[in-house]
Amino acid sequence: MKKLTKISVFDLDETVARMPSYTASKYVEKSTDGYFLFPTPYSFYDHPLSMDRSIHNIQFISPVLDDWQRSVLDIKSRTILITHRTEQLRPYVNQVVEKAVFGFDAIYCLGRVTEKFDTLLKELKKYPEIATVDIYEDTLEQIIKYRTGFESLSRKYEVNFYFVDKSNVFRLLDFKVDEKRKIKLI
Repeated sequence: MKKLTKISVFDLDETVARMPSYTASKYVEKSTDGYFLFPTPYSFYDHPLSMDRSIHNIQFISPVLDDWQRSVLDIKSRTILITHRTEQLRPYVNQVVEKAVFGFDAIYCLGRVTEKFDTLLKELKKYPEIATVDIYEDTLEQIIKYRTGFESLSRKYEVNFYFVDKSNVFRLLDFKVDEKRKIKLI
């Protein structure tokens, strides 16, 4: 059995792959004769049509794709996907990621019940020799939750955060958050 020293954690939507946003829901409704109604973003993201490659142009994001492949090829690294897509969408998540040819050691489809850090913590307990953690996310809120989780641990890890925005991937060395206001669509 290989000795793991690193774990790389990837989010799916807007991190590994450019996925349709909630605004695509109107197009989906029109293409299905308005049969499906998506009154909220999660009603869209929890539906298989939000991941349908015959409707949407889903594309992988490089350099995240390159880092994902590098992690898979590293015999000392474990590579996992943690998404807030629901368990019912696992087959569709698998269809998206299998197009990259290389896979993940584990895929977690959490819905919105479980926190991503809690899932990662289970992995770290299962593989206590891991010392380095790379996290790829497109949501600052998730990065903050991961960071807060790591700060609460007595064991210290080398943690690298990679923030994927609309056109760049940033390795975050330090950041502070001053004010948080919840977005509502109107």
